[in-house]
Amino acid sequence: MPQIHPTAIIDPKAEIANDVQIGAFCIVEADTRIGAGCVLESGAQVLRFTTLGERNRVGKYTILGGRPIDLKFQGEESYLEIGSDNTFHEFATVHRGTAVAGGITKIGDHNLVMVYVHVTHDCIVGDHNILGNATQIAGHVIIENHVRIGVSVAVHQFCRIGSHSIVGMSSKVARDILPFSMADGYPARHYTINKVGLGRDGFSVQQQQMILKAFKALRDKNSAAISALESEPLAKQMFDFAKAQSQRGLSSFA
Repeated sequence: MPQIHPTAIIDPKAEIANDVQIGAFCIVEADTRIGAGCVLESGAQVLRFTTLGERNRVGKYTILGGRPIDLKFQGEESYLEIGSDNTFHEFATVHRGTAVAGGITKIGDHNLVMVYVHVTHDCIVGDHNILGNATQIAGHVIIENHVRIGVSVAVHQFCRIGSHSIVGMSSKVARDILPFSMADGYPARHYTINKVGLGRDGFSVQQQQMILKAFKALRDKNSAAISALESEPLAKQMFDFAKAQSQRGLSSFA
């Protein structure tokens, strides 16, 4: 049986795995699913139409599945889907999707969501990302995989942040951020590649050199260099991201 503190309020229509731990004053609403090994610390809330995979830790007073902050939202059924092995620290908030954008907000696996982070409606967050304290993610944002976002970053709606990139603290992300890059500033601009992060993620020196060549080719708008590098998978990943820009466009280069 789940370990449920007597002060917690659990709707009988919630589906809770046998080994879940639910602390004092938690709220779990109907139409929710909480997978094996999850821990809800005191005051955490899992609201209607929210699904958690396995081994997630939900910090004190974190709220998952709140109503979307969108004037187009009319109370329709919409969802928040969270994968496995995520950590949400104190006072983080993640909202459900809206019907106009498919009705779902998604967070993948192995993400670290720090204190006071807000992820709003219709966002897609991949795997192995770190969202720093007080970071605010507006609607319809896509964060790929292995992204590091610093403290107090604001991300404009409809932006994309590419895999293995890093965004410096207190930055304003108003346009898309390239994979493998280092971006910083107000507004954020691309400076170079995320060399430290790439090393930590297991990219070889040779791979990093290839990524740097691709970065410089895009920065310099060197069509000949871009054509020469397109057969390289990592370079192509960066070029394809740049070609498939969101409606926000690509952040500039410093």
